[in-house]
Amino acid sequence: MIAAIGVTLAVVTGHHVWDGMASIAIGLLLIVVAFTLGRDNKAMLIGRALPDDVQRQIRGIIDDTPGIEGVLELLSLRLAPDQVLVVATVDLADMRTTGSAIEQLAERIDADVRREYPMVRHLYLDPTPGDRVQS
Repeated sequence: MIAAIGVTLAVVTGHHVWDGMASIAIGLLLIVVAFTLGRDNKAMLIGRALPDDVQRQIRGIIDDTPGIEGVLELLSLRLAPDQVLVVATVDLADMRTTGSAIEQLAERIDADVRREYPMVRHLYLDPTPGDRVQS
């Protein structure tokens, strides 16, 4: 669009300065686009965590699940703009729960979190006894 305007003005007015100015404008536009893309993607390259309010809401979903006494620790990591890894250390209500019951509990939590936050692609739960010191 910018090039078309520059060429048209150069042809209509006979002054080729318009073509040169259009080229400079295109170069400036490319610089702005490159800077914006670089700034936005820099955070993705270093593995930024989810915002605190989203982490609190995910913690709440997990914490409100029957069978969970509490969430001791929650970590998140962006893998891509639409993919997030969440790791939660949880205190089970009854540590004597069978393996299959723990698996069903984990599947229920995974479904609940993904329903609210589809960008959570990987959710890992670490069941830990409640007497562990919270970090």
